[in-house]
Amino acid sequence: MYSDYDSMKYYAEKSLIISKKWNYLDGQAESYFQVGSYYLNTLKYDTALYYFNESVKLFQEIEADYNTYRCYNSIGMAHIRLANIDSGIYYYEKAKEGFVSLGNKLGQAAIEVNIGIEYYHNGDIAEAIKRLENAIKLFESIGNINERALAYRNLGMFYHSIGDYKKGTESLIQAIRFAQKSGNKLIESAAYSNIGIMFAQQEQFTESITYFKKCYELSSELNDTLNIIIALNNLVDSYFGMNNLKKSMKKYEEALSLHGNYIPLEQKAVSLMGIALIHEKNKDYKNAEYHFNKALANTDEHWNIEAFRGASKGLFNVYRNLKNYEKTLTYYIRHVEFKDSISNKKNSQKLIRETLNLQHQNEITQIELGQKKKELMAEKEKARQVALKNYFMVGFAFVFILAVIIFLSLRKNRKKNKELKELNEEVRTQKELIQSQNEELTITNEKLVELDRFKEAMTGMIVHDLKNPLNAILNLQQENPAQAVPLVMQSGKQMLNMVLNILDVYKHDESKMVLDKINCSLTAIITKAIKEVEFLSEQKNVKIENTVKDKIIGY
Repeated sequence: MYSDYDSMKYYAEKSLIISKKWNYLDGQAESYFQVGSYYLNTLKYDTALYYFNESVKLFQEIEADYNTYRCYNSIGMAHIRLANIDSGIYYYEKAKEGFVSLGNKLGQAAIEVNIGIEYYHNGDIAEAIKRLENAIKLFESIGNINERALAYRNLGMFYHSIGDYKKGTESLIQAIRFAQKSGNKLIESAAYSNIGIMFAQQEQFTESITYFKKCYELSSELNDTLNIIIALNNLVDSYFGMNNLKKSMKKYEEALSLHGNYIPLEQKAVSLMGIALIHEKNKDYKNAEYHFNKALANTDEHWNIEAFRGASKGLFNVYRNLKNYEKTLTYYIRHVEFKDSISNKKNSQKLIRETLNLQHQNEITQIELGQKKKELMAEKEKARQVALKNYFMVGFAFVFILAVIIFLSLRKNRKKNKELKELNEEVRTQKELIQSQNEELTITNEKLVELDRFKEAMTGMIVHDLKNPLNAILNLQQENPAQAVPLVMQSGKQMLNMVLNILDVYKHDESKMVLDKINCSLTAIITKAIKEVEFLSEQKNVKIENTVKDKIIGY
């Protein structure tokens, strides 16, 4: 946290010389600002004001608005350190207005934090809390986790100052959470320290020591001397509360050994007062007197009225035990004055706390009214939902009934269509059967017609062929009687065969004729046929010859 301020001053002044040589106004303005920051950090506030004012003039000349408002912030801080509270807040407000005009929420939020801290130091805790809450909202809107952690830490301190340990602890836990997210161990260690102080004030020393040790560990890791001293002083307070005087003295001495040029006096005063109280408790009044006086010498009444009251009370007790009644009376009067001042401050803080509680109660009332409104709206919405549900149920029932009717109708139509389809299929089948029977009848008819033709042809042919044997018989009177008998017999057999053929034709019609297939000589059949018509051929001088070979066999 604490850099080498002398190096900072050296380089800033070198930069200022170079910037002036080249008439580089921006560089001059920034150099003035850095030199002013050096004097602010080294507690030389009047000198710091001079350089900040020179810086503002140059930044205004070159119209560097942002840097101008940054200077206003630092000027306000210097005035505050000089106890010019009104002037300090005036410059803070000017810086804030400037950042608002630029739309710079980060700058606005940072100024709100600074203003809040000054209201806190001046006892206006309600306004201080309001400013910090505004800052937190601004930091949240721009997603700045690190600054939000710092704002929550200050807010926790403000609540702590009015004895609201619950809200104080809640705010500090938020500070720790955001500090861990941003990796800012400095803010984290400070928040641990503040929580430890609240536990110590409630005499929960075991818990306070746990948090002070966490603060000490982080401060040591950061090599942050000031916060190491603060952690040690706080640890000693808790050990002192547990009556562990030996450990308390050791930690106070360790804290005193770390004090240097840039450590605030009040921290040294805390260590000195702690040592004085240990000596007082051990009845070493001379050493107690020495350390109480040293504590007063290192205490600024404006900044640490509690330390003044504590040192005055300690000296009052020491001189009373040393029987130095004049000094006892002097420090008793001083103690009472500071006590009244603190009492007034506490009464003021009590009033602030009550005001905050009233505001909180009003907020709760507003929340309750809002909740009741929400509940009423919820009931109306519920009633609307019930009505919609009923409408839906009626509509659903209507749709369901309509669907059932349509389904039954479709089912009935489907059944009818099925029956019609089956009937059509049956008709089609009957039609196909009839068509098939018609085709069969047509074929049968054709066969019958063909058979009739066959019968007629066969009958005509056989009747025609009967002429031959009849002619043969009728012409026997011209033949030799010895030859007539065999010829008649042959002709009669031939006629019998023809008659049998006619009968076979009718058997064929009735499908009763069975063919008897046998082998026979074609030559023999032809020879026989030639003999049957031989007498006719001779009458007409026709000669019939058989040219068929003897070996041909037929059926």
